[in-house]
Amino acid sequence: MHLAPFILAVLVAAQPGPPQGGAASPGAAAPVSSAPSPAVAPPDAVSAPPLVASDEACAAESDYAAGFDALVRGEDTRALELLEQVLRVCPRHPYAPELARLARTRLDPGARLAQDTLARPVVSSVEGPSKGARASLTIVQTMHGITQGILLCAISNCQDTRAYVAVSLLGGGAGAALSLLTTRSGLTQGQAAAINSGTVWGFGYGLASIGSFDLDGDAST
Repeated sequence: MHLAPFILAVLVAAQPGPPQGGAASPGAAAPVSSAPSPAVAPPDAVSAPPLVASDEACAAESDYAAGFDALVRGEDTRALELLEQVLRVCPRHPYAPELARLARTRLDPGARLAQDTLARPVVSSVEGPSKGARASLTIVQTMHGITQGILLCAISNCQDTRAYVAVSLLGGGAGAALSLLTTRSGLTQGQAAAINSGTVWGFGYGLASIGSFDLDGDAST
């Protein structure tokens, strides 16, 4: 009888206790874990732009090559159409925008007119012989001969008026004859102007020299 309470206490102590930490009993059903719900972005949040495909992997690369070839051949309208199609597919293409701008410039009427003007051969106008040039040379050289005859007569101290007339006529005739004989093959306006200006300059330089050295004064020898 005394052993009964002791055995009962041992049996009670040998029984397993309740699970620690609030664990569920073996017979209890495990709780079903629900999937986390996606977070809802606020309405004013800014989303990142979609990634742009690489320029090297452009789907319109064949159109770009065809547009480049058309631009080289001078088919500007066709080249512009192809390059604009490339830009619609690949807006960030590294070369298509510049080539399209070049095609538009070449299609511009002003640029086309400038190209046509530059492509024209330069025609240099060749000055031909002129009767007016020959006449002007004859007149100036005749006057020069008359003047030289008068000066020669003055230097020679001609006393007779008829001597002045004769020498001046001789000088004028010599100037006219030389002008006509040396220009039988024709004369241009530029050549006549060069000869006449040289004659006038020489005559003026001679008069200045006479005045400078006092060749017609008492000190002349």
